[in-house]
Amino acid sequence: MLTSETGYLVDRLTEDLNSGNQDGLREAIQPPHPLAQWEPELKNDPAWQSLVNQWIEELVLHAGAGEWQFRQLNVIPSGWRAEYRLVHENFAVEYFYFDIEEGPAGPRVSDMGNHLFQMSQVQLMDHLYHQLMLEYGESEQPFAQFFAFLQPYGEGEVSKSVFVKAYRALPGDLQSHSLTRELVLRALSGNESQWYTGLPTNMVHRLYGDDYRLMQTNTCLSNLDADCRGIFQRLPSTLKNDVAMQTEMGIRALHRGELTIAEAHVDAALADSKEYLPTYWLSLQVALGQGDYPDAIASLDRLSRHFDLPLDREILFEVYPDAGARFLASSDFYQWAKGLQDE
Repeated sequence: MLTSETGYLVDRLTEDLNSGNQDGLREAIQPPHPLAQWEPELKNDPAWQSLVNQWIEELVLHAGAGEWQFRQLNVIPSGWRAEYRLVHENFAVEYFYFDIEEGPAGPRVSDMGNHLFQMSQVQLMDHLYHQLMLEYGESEQPFAQFFAFLQPYGEGEVSKSVFVKAYRALPGDLQSHSLTRELVLRALSGNESQWYTGLPTNMVHRLYGDDYRLMQTNTCLSNLDADCRGIFQRLPSTLKNDVAMQTEMGIRALHRGELTIAEAHVDAALADSKEYLPTYWLSLQVALGQGDYPDAIASLDRLSRHFDLPLDREILFEVYPDAGARFLASSDFYQWAKGLQDE
């Protein structure tokens, strides 16, 4: 059952994220040391708290002047998951979640789904290694061989293909182990921005798992030329139907010249929200591509009146400049512009 304290924490978290209030975020975001369950003395480790403070600073800097939009609160086994959409100044979109646990001292954010911090520091690697070795034994040669490649790969001494081969040689249970996946993800993403290229599809899925869908989505959406259709189909319906996600997929369809599919994404986006500017930019491009001037007028009117977007040809007619020129010369545009001027 959702308590008033947790509801207040979410409201405060949203406010602090948007204001960049690091003191407030430090009070709310208190992830436990990932190894404290095995080494209780790490529960109050000052070095860990220093790292958490650093991650909070990085989070604020990463968001910049973007807007944090709270989406929903879902029940999870450990408590609650608050899902957020971060819309940057250039309307690039990322999705985050903050897991909230309710304890004797009140609710706290115990994990963040963008992986800015979860088991990410080099100094934890030795702890993680020994914990795995305790579970699987010093004689577990496949794991020992894999770990022997971890540091050399990070230092550029062995290729990605050699490192990946060592990982894929592990027994299935070790490949799926959360600590192993964290080690591999951190090593790959730390070495190259497009780390997932050239990897077997089943390996990427194994690394991400169901808990990594937000990270997978963010990684794909960061590249306009990436084909995100497979990832999109695997998303949970709540995220798949999100206005920004539908708009992003529509923009990609637009760039492929698939106007009918882009139009379907516009309709789905508007069914979720009518308060997202890029959706109307997309609907304008689709209308111009289809020669549908009434729909183009409707989108332009929304952009101009509701969002106060300047009538800039380069922005409004970016995809179809010739069609935009014809639209500007049409009677539909003349009547709309005249009505706007008369007001």
